[in-house]
Amino acid sequence: MDLLKINADYDLKEKKLNKRKKFKKTIIWLKLILILLLLGAVLVPLALSPLCNISSIEVLGNKHYKSSEITKVTDVKVGENGFRVIGRNISGLLTFRYYKAETDILKNCTYVKSAKVKYKMPDKILITIEERNPMCIIPHLGSYLIMDEEGYIIDIVEDEREVGLPVIKGLKIESYKMGQALELENPDSIEKIYDLITAIKKSDENSLYKLEDTVDYIDISDPKKVCLFVDSRIIANLGDLRDLNYRIGVLKYILQNSIKEEDRGILDFTSGDKPIFRPEE
Repeated sequence: MDLLKINADYDLKEKKLNKRKKFKKTIIWLKLILILLLLGAVLVPLALSPLCNISSIEVLGNKHYKSSEITKVTDVKVGENGFRVIGRNISGLLTFRYYKAETDILKNCTYVKSAKVKYKMPDKILITIEERNPMCIIPHLGSYLIMDEEGYIIDIVEDEREVGLPVIKGLKIESYKMGQALELENPDSIEKIYDLITAIKKSDENSLYKLEDTVDYIDISDPKKVCLFVDSRIIANLGDLRDLNYRIGVLKYILQNSIKEEDRGILDFTSGDKPIFRPEE
């Protein structure tokens, strides 16, 4: 009997202790809610006051576009309330970002790879963008497509001389859309183009002789016989681009020291260990 009574007393004390804990938690939550309500009563009017109206819009990371061209494609305006701008969706309000403006920039500015539009309290909008790097131009239906390093089409020009980029021929284009990746029958060609152009630029960095300036165009139609057309008179067959840096270095040396200015023909890197020059007959 004494044992039963002890257990009963213990259970009673335990229940009372649990009730006190629940009561304390309830009080804490009520206090927290009250504090939030008070903060809201103070901060909401402050956030919607003219103090938080946008007075400046700053753009960072832009090289191709003027700042005004970036801001023009968004609906963010000086004089608008910053919290009303980002508060058009909950996620924007939590992150202080304006996602619609980011989407508008990516949709309308094809050179832009990424965009972030943030509200900086109390009165500033900061737009940070990363632009794509033009890599080459591709003749297509009488115009020239400008392609970046990832195979995205970022612009169209009528004259290749407007941009001064390497011309690529031999790509089998299925379709393209501005601001999207080029669709090809031979998609592996993009990587070969990137590797070749990168190798040429790297070799030119510390060299007085700039190979890139002498290249008329690159023919990628046969991935096992990638050719450089140089100085309107020499065809350099670099094969499948194995030992690429070595072949570029040898090519530059031969062009400077072994081939005369009046020579025309094919310099073949695929016939053996050493390149062979076949003069034009």
